[in-house]
Parts: sequence; structure tokens; C-alpha cells
Amino acid sequence: MDKEVRKRFAQFIKAELAKKDILQNLFGTEEPTETSIQNEYNKKHIDSKSKKYVTAKTLQKFLNGGTLEPGENTLNFAADFFGIEPFDVDHFNRLWRDGEITEQDLVSQYREDSSRKRDFNNILPYIETYAEESNQLLSKFVGRQFVYDKIDEFITKKSCGYFFIIGKPGVGKTSLSIKLALDHKYFIHIINADKDGSNSVENFLQNICAQLIVQRKLEFEKLPKNIVKNGKILKRILNTVSINLKKEEKIIIVVDGIDELNNLTIYRKINILFLPQFLPPNIYFILTMRDIEDQIRIPDENNKEIFRLEQNSSENIADVNKYITKEVKHKSIQKYLKKYDLVESDFIKALEEKSEGNFMYLKHVLPEIANGNYKDTKLNQIPKGLYGYYRDHWERMKGEDEKAWFKYKLPIIKVLALVDNAYPTEIIAILSGIKDEGRIGSVLREWKQFLYIKEERDEDGNLHKCYKFYHKSFNDFLKEQDEIPSEHVYLKQTMEAMNDKMFISMFGDDEYKRIFGEKAFKKAFGSEKMED
Repeated sequence: MDKEVRKRFAQFIKAELAKKDILQNLFGTEEPTETSIQNEYNKKHIDSKSKKYVTAKTLQKFLNGGTLEPGENTLNFAADFFGIEPFDVDHFNRLWRDGEITEQDLVSQYREDSSRKRDFNNILPYIETYAEESNQLLSKFVGRQFVYDKIDEFITKKSCGYFFIIGKPGVGKTSLSIKLALDHKYFIHIINADKDGSNSVENFLQNICAQLIVQRKLEFEKLPKNIVKNGKILKRILNTVSINLKKEEKIIIVVDGIDELNNLTIYRKINILFLPQFLPPNIYFILTMRDIEDQIRIPDENNKEIFRLEQNSSENIADVNKYITKEVKHKSIQKYLKKYDLVESDFIKALEEKSEGNFMYLKHVLPEIANGNYKDTKLNQIPKGLYGYYRDHWERMKGEDEKAWFKYKLPIIKVLALVDNAYPTEIIAILSGIKDEGRIGSVLREWKQFLYIKEERDEDGNLHKCYKFYHKSFNDFLKEQDEIPSEHVYLKQTMEAMNDKMFISMFGDDEYKRIFGEKAFKKAFGSEKMED
């Protein structure tokens, strides 16, 4: 029996089992153990000849997707054991070979009511659209064709698989992912700080499973409550989708920012995001991350490729050049060139070198030039590299008023560097200990270019702006300042104090004292309370 036919037939059996609730009826679960299979096996009085070929362990591996290409004996036995059609594999194979059975026929029962209108009201809320990210990141998008060519080559040559894009912060992985998904109508999930909760495995499973269910009109009307338990719902949905694909049809799922997943260390022993070890035919994942291969476990799939998006590669530098060439035409930048008597080509070359192949650097520095923030800075004095720019901006933000820096600005910056969610000024005031929300607003305006800002309504329907730092690379820079004692950043202590203040804001002084004691209360808030 042909390998591809074996895989297809195995998927057909599993889909039929799921559709008819056979596993649930037999074992009370869709994930039977080897022991429960053996017991059922014994009840059926399977003849010794069948026992010789197939064991309960083999059948369990087959049901759990652990056997990529099950042999004919396993398929024959599984069909007979569960009493599903077609059970005669030899007959099935002959009809397939002669063209009397097609993939369409294979799944016809599964599709028979696909035209029925389904109620997806309980599933639609889980789907992420990423409209805000698209507007912010794609307005100035250029190039990346060399990456797309590699992806196309992989999808064309492989029957399924994982394509990993590895690159440093700011090299443009998120923009690339969104552009790719939009242009080709691929499924997409972004794991990052842009939206609250988007860095959890639960959010990934809910979003991608919901997209697949709705787009492919699968027979699900709600997602299971324990979706995050082990990710088997994803495997089941991918198998179902694969079986129902038309000839030459493929499913591509883009996942951006694996390195920003919370609780990353747990994925040293299990596959990242609970991704299946083996993917069904014509299912592909394109995943981006920093160079964290040694920190996580990625599927040991034969159909896997790792592509490194190097900042200093000729292709990436060419795209950087395109980006600067496009931006230099703006009147405000032309004004800067005229002031310092610069030729466009010299300016482009200089910025290309200073960027070190990093688009995040250009995203910050070019607007700074356009807005006049570097009007008194010669080209050779503009900082080099993304972290060089962060350091320059850090120093400029400090300014000459050291008192204001330590008393107002630094406490706010420390809070924003540590929070996972976007918060309104009221919460930032509690966490930072600064009561003047007007002063907080002033600091936030100064740092606007580094902030992700969204509007949320409270329980009373009032609209509030919520803030957090936009890109993880800037948070990383701020955390590195913990090594500079003169800055008094000490983020660990700040986090501990923030947790105390958040608890107080939610439950009050008395509850804090009851749980943690009077001594802990005085240690955390003694001087503050006396000032009040």
C-alpha cells in the first residue's frame, strides 16, 4: 500500500472515530490508554492471528498520531476493531489505484452536511484580526522577497512541515509575518506584548483553532474548556482539515514571536506550543523567533527547515537601502539634508551602516530626524545601532533636571518596563507611587514613540487610554540598566513593590496586614503612609 494512501487512510479512520464519538462511547474519552484499549481488545475476542500483528500499544500510538505511516495490518485491524467503513484495506487500495475512489470520495461522508449553516457565535470571539498591527507596521513595508522565495520553495518541495525564521529583535519578523499572511490569506497568530494575553499558549490554541474551524466550516460549535491541557485539540483539527482539503490545496499557519511566549522554560521537554511532532499532509507552519533553539524543544519533524534572517546579509541590507531611499524623499528629511549640505546617496549609505541592518532602528531614527529632534546633530553624531539609539534617547530623556528624573520619570519607566498588560494612568500612579496623573501623562507623551496605546472602557463605560512599552527589545534595554547602580533601576525590587501596591489597591490595607502581617506592611509602606 502506497505511503501516502496509508497516511490518508489513517487520517480518515481517526476523523471517522471523532465524528461518530466512537472513542468516547467505548472508553469515555478521546484519549484512551493502552490498558483501556487492551481491555476492549480482550472483550472483542480478537483472534490470535490479529494479536500477532497488532498490539494495544501499537493501536494507541496510531490513535495518538504517534505512527506517521501505519502499516496495512494496523489499518486493517483498526477499521475492523472499531467497525468502520471501509475496512478492507486491500480492496480500498485497489479502488484508489484504479481511480475508482478519490480523496473527495474518501471524505464525502464527512462533508455531506458541510453546506449546513453552522453556529460559530461561541467561537468567533477567539479570533484575532491584528488590524492595529497591520496599520502600524505595513504602511512603510518594503522588500523581503528573498524570504518569501525560501518559504515558497519549502512549501513546494515538502508535503508538510515547519519553517522557522530566526532573527534578532528589530529585524522585521512581525512585519514580515503580517504581510505574508495578508497577501496570501494565511492563518496567523502573533505572540507578543501588543495585545494583552497574546503570549499564552491558550491564546494561540484558541485563536488558530477558531480560525480553522470557522474558515473550514468544521463541526465544532465551541472550544473545549481544557484546550490548553496538551494541545491535542489542535492535532485533531489539523487532521480533520487535512483530510478535507481539495487537490493541490494547502493550509499555511503563521506564528510570530515564539520567544515572547510566557513560561518559556516549560518547553524544554515538550514541543513549543504543543505543536504536533508530525504534521498531516499539506499542513505547514511558518514560525518566527529569536535565536532560542537551545532553550526550547521544537518538533523533530523531517520536513523542517530553519532560515536565519541575518541583519548583515546582502539581501537584508538591500531591503534596508530600499526603506531609507523611500523615506529620504520626505520634505522634513530633505530639510535636514539641506541644512548639513548632504547628498542623498551619502545620507542613505550612512544610515544604512548605522542601522546595522535593523529596521527598528530606522523606524525610530528617521522620524526623529523628520521631527527635528536631531536638527542640531550632525550625521556622524547620530547614534549607531538600535541599542545605541536607546542609550541616546535614555540620556536625552534624563535631561539636566536630575531631581525630576529620579522623582517622576524613572519610577514610571520602571513600571512600564515590568508590566505585561497595558494600564491607564490611574493604575500606573498606584504602581509607581506618583499621585500626580498629569505629570504621568507628561512623561508618557515624551515616550510616546515607544508606547503601545489602546483605549479601553471600564465597568462604568468610561473610556481610558492604556499604556505599555511597544517592543520587547526596548524592555530588554531597560532591564540591562539594572547593571548600572547610578541609575537606581533595580527592577526586581520594583516588581516586588508593585505587587504590594497592586494588592493594596485591590483589597485594602487591612487585608494586606491580615495576610502578610503588620511588620511586612510597615516595611513596604511605612514611610509612604506616614507622609500621607
